[in-house]
Amino acid sequence: MEIDSKLLMQALKKAGEDRSMTQEELGKQLGFSKDRAKNIFTGRTKLSGDDVLRILSNPQYSLPKLKKYMPYWRLRRDLADVEKESQIMDAINESALMFPRRIQSSLMQTNVRKSSTEMARDVMSDKRWWMLQTGWICSAAIDGETVVFSPVAPDFLTAVKAMKRIGWIAYNKGMNTACAYWEKINGGKSEPESNAYCEETLRSYIINPDNGFDLDSGFLRVVTDRSIGSIEIDRAKELSKFINIIEDVVENWSRYSLSDRTDEYGFSPADLYRDKFEYLEAAVLEMCAIHHDLVESDVEIEESVERQYLQIMSEDGKRYRYSALIDPILAVNDRAGRLTSPTVDDWKRYNALQKSR
Repeated sequence: MEIDSKLLMQALKKAGEDRSMTQEELGKQLGFSKDRAKNIFTGRTKLSGDDVLRILSNPQYSLPKLKKYMPYWRLRRDLADVEKESQIMDAINESALMFPRRIQSSLMQTNVRKSSTEMARDVMSDKRWWMLQTGWICSAAIDGETVVFSPVAPDFLTAVKAMKRIGWIAYNKGMNTACAYWEKINGGKSEPESNAYCEETLRSYIINPDNGFDLDSGFLRVVTDRSIGSIEIDRAKELSKFINIIEDVVENWSRYSLSDRTDEYGFSPADLYRDKFEYLEAAVLEMCAIHHDLVESDVEIEESVERQYLQIMSEDGKRYRYSALIDPILAVNDRAGRLTSPTVDDWKRYNALQKSR
């Protein structure tokens, strides 16, 4: 089964128009940055298989007409038509866990004139909290090969307000800046007890009805259980998997053909990709995305795997021996943390590679 990116984009645009949404609004709802949405809707950047899966699995944006473009739809079909309470909770979990991001510390290089929100950001970063797609602020704990998220606050501003009311953060007029009172934040404890104290205290204050926070029912249902689910963090294995795919394809490029061996879901590369070039392109972009996620999440990458990645990307000090197959893909495709500016020659090499499939 082929995934026709052009027809998919036409269906998306039509769905957005039916909702009176701008392309920027539609792109944001589908999880794309402003620049990436522009590139996708203008046809400059193609949707990857992961993009399609993310679009079709978004429980807030049902696109049943697009099912025929993505065979993996059946794996997520319960998200499109939830009827039972347990299914609703699964949908909340799936939506929340789709794009977790570590909260970064304030970009301000000095505490002079630092605002309360920036100081609160420092506190959340120190506690290694995450923000989920729903906006929820969560702590994270590693359990084997998974990260389990526990909700603390329904959104960033609520967390800031609660910290100020408790007295963890206050504006010091004499110092002309907001200050964080770490003794109060940590409860006089050291790690890991201080992290647990901070999390429990802030959560309890926020969900206490006497404190007047307006909390949505979804957050309250989930926070009662204290854990909204888990996501696999053993992405290093996935990184190694795509590196091996890339090396297998490029080393056997002239005679390579898509495998018809099915995976645990019953699909093979031959079912999902038109040709070896599309397969290679998807593998390269997924490798880059996983590596970026691992680095951003401070997940350790094995030295041998990192070395293979740097070789393929020609970032180990020398040109990769199959760079003629890799570089054109990197030159024209936007990636996390990098927007491309392809030249005419870049497009020529890319198009030539497409024709060689």
